[in-house]
Amino acid sequence: MDCILHRDARKLVDDTERIKQDLVMLEQDFSSWAREREENDLATLMEDLKEVEIDVSMMTTDCVFAGQHSEKDAPTVVFHDLHQTFVYLDALFKDLKKARSALQEAYIHPGLITHLEIDCGRFTKTVGQIRRHLDGL
Repeated sequence: MDCILHRDARKLVDDTERIKQDLVMLEQDFSSWAREREENDLATLMEDLKEVEIDVSMMTTDCVFAGQHSEKDAPTVVFHDLHQTFVYLDALFKDLKKARSALQEAYIHPGLITHLEIDCGRFTKTVGQIRRHLDGL
């Protein structure tokens, strides 16, 4: 079971890197006032976040199963971190919804991009915590 949780954690780390790359592209297109590319960046980011949500759900299920069959505390600790991951994913989804609405009206405000970066940083930090907990298995 440990190998499954480690695989799940690697997938989350990969997801996090993809989200970061999406944000870099959005920032570049925002800076160059490339509205159509910004729209595409937001759509790509939304799709990637949906993938992350699926991966976090799968890892949650795996942690519940591991917790039932393990004497170690790591799956329980990771389970708590996964809850936080869902909280940050929710914040990212809300940020994206605001960004898409703002772009349809005129343009994305710089503060919204900063807020996306902050929420992404929080998400990334939580994924790092999950990874560290699983390294103890």
